[in-house]
Amino acid sequence: MQLLSAVGKVTNPEKFKKLEGDLWEFKSYQTRIGAFQNGNSWYLTSGFVKKKDGWPKSELERADRIRLEQLEHLRNRSEL
Repeated sequence: MQLLSAVGKVTNPEKFKKLEGDLWEFKSYQTRIGAFQNGNSWYLTSGFVKKKDGWPKSELERADRIRLEQLEHLRNRSEL
């Protein structure tokens, strides 16, 4: 995450990759953190410790719900 904020890209696809839709993931060993991009800004959604292969459906749904809530918040803020 520090590399993304400092340089603007992550060069190791094992550490940062697209999940589905607009969701991306940062990976470090068994820790997973969901993220999405809005304009030039990146937002973290949620994180968890992985116990099985892939993201559990509930964690994907949670990350997407948080993404949608944050986008709505940003839209409301820009209308002020």
